Amino acid sequence: MARIPLAGGFYEDSAIQFDSQRSVNMYPVVSEVGNSKSILKLKNTPGIKNFLTSAHVVSGGDTIMTTAGMHVTADERLFVFYYVKTTGPVLEKLYAWEVFEDGTSILRINTTVTASFEYVKTADNGSVITIQTGADGFFYNLSTNTAALITDPDFPAGVFDVFYKDTYFIWLDSVTDRFYISSNNATDPANCVNALDFSTVESNPDSIKAIIGSGNEIAIFGNSTIEFFYNSGNVDFPFERNSGATQEIGTVSTRAVSKINNSIYFLGANETGYGVVYKMNGYTPKRISTHPIEQKLQSSSDLSAVISYTYQQEGSYFYVLTIPDIETTFCYDESSGLWHERVRTLPDTTPEEVVYYRHLVTYQEFVFNKNIVTDNETVIIDNNAPSAANTLYYYDMDYKVDDLLSVFSQINDLVFFQTTLIRERTFPHITNENKNIQYNYLELDVQKGVGNVSDTDPEINLYISRDGGHTFGNKFLLPMGSSTDYIVRTRADMLGVSRDTVFKIISGSPVQHEWFTAYIDIEVMNE
Repeated sequence: MARIPLAGGFYEDSAIQFDSQRSVNMYPVVSEVGNSKSILKLKNTPGIKNFLTSAHVVSGGDTIMTTAGMHVTADERLFVFYYVKTTGPVLEKLYAWEVFEDGTSILRINTTVTASFEYVKTADNGSVITIQTGADGFFYNLSTNTAALITDPDFPAGVFDVFYKDTYFIWLDSVTDRFYISSNNATDPANCVNALDFSTVESNPDSIKAIIGSGNEIAIFGNSTIEFFYNSGNVDFPFERNSGATQEIGTVSTRAVSKINNSIYFLGANETGYGVVYKMNGYTPKRISTHPIEQKLQSSSDLSAVISYTYQQEGSYFYVLTIPDIETTFCYDESSGLWHERVRTLPDTTPEEVVYYRHLVTYQEFVFNKNIVTDNETVIIDNNAPSAANTLYYYDMDYKVDDLLSVFSQINDLVFFQTTLIRERTFPHITNENKNIQYNYLELDVQKGVGNVSDTDPEINLYISRDGGHTFGNKFLLPMGSSTDYIVRTRADMLGVSRDTVFKIISGSPVQHEWFTAYIDIEVMNE
């Protein structure tokens, strides 16, 4: 009998027969004491549970409603933004609800906009939130709860990103590739910026792409550079470039730049190419993507549309990448340094018929001691009088399914359907100099006794590939134990013979999943 690796990250190579490892809705956790049963275990990702007491609803002919962003103020006020489009004639509006800790909400903004991109960018200075829709900018006054269009004639025409630092709003302008600063603690939408209060990114003539904070500095990303600026206190223009910190790499996607645990993550680009994920180590970018991740990224038709967010749960720090035209979501765990996949499935999906779709979540904010999340999808409520609705969710480690707002919901009656959370681990290849190997049994060391009222006798499905991971045969059912059965053997016997074997385990049971290691009894056959 020998121990073989079970826990690990995503490493599905373009050549499946080289490596076909996947961890789907399971993330690797490193033992911090060094003498646990295994160095790594796999732990189930959280379920998505509804947070709102009623859906956010708009009505109108042929309505299309998409989430455009969320914002949390320093005093924990949560705002969620939506774009609403109707046809005949085409009308685009910006809606914003303020959401409270008890799950109730109130409509705060309902105004016509000229939106030039599908999301909003926001920042606040404690008095107002500046909201940028693309062509239009707004100030939302947090005291009066009113929104006003920015009408200052000096306001730049091509603002696409905004950040707050040291009493200033900092706006990025795509028309001039400059960044502008507001007046100190600006609150007046008619008088908030001076046309001469701007600077440029000068080390390379590339386009400005994104802005984010980095300690006491701001980092401004171009297509092929990163430049850092600090507040020098200069009365003419306070932000000066840190000339010794410039990096010759930028980002391909404005929305793939995120920060967590004092580290900046981004999807890189420079004159040599793009599609590599980096984490900043001080001023130095460090590659964290693997070749299989990069192969998947570079298969996308539009990396500029990649979206990221970051969050922390149970001490793990996650950077999550959604690639709109790839049917999976990639997640990097800073604690383990490994990637895994997050997906969703259709309702009532079984492991035998599973089809994966990219994860629901595209927006996240931590507020009310919860990771509040939402998507950018639309639900049509009443086909006779078309209306659209959306809701908010939160990550819950104890919730073993995903909620989704149902098309059968009515305005005052939320109806959800629940989708199965499929968990999968595809093992590394098992070979021995291309000799035939007889597999007497495989036993999984997993958390047992996890049965509950939803599934009293949960099981893991085992599948075996004998052609290097291309196809998998019939399943073996491995028990995980009822709620009091802690000594059940999660084992399958008489598994046949092959030269190149890949094991895959899948479970859709709505129970606790924590998988440690595996033991195998084999005989290498003489030839």
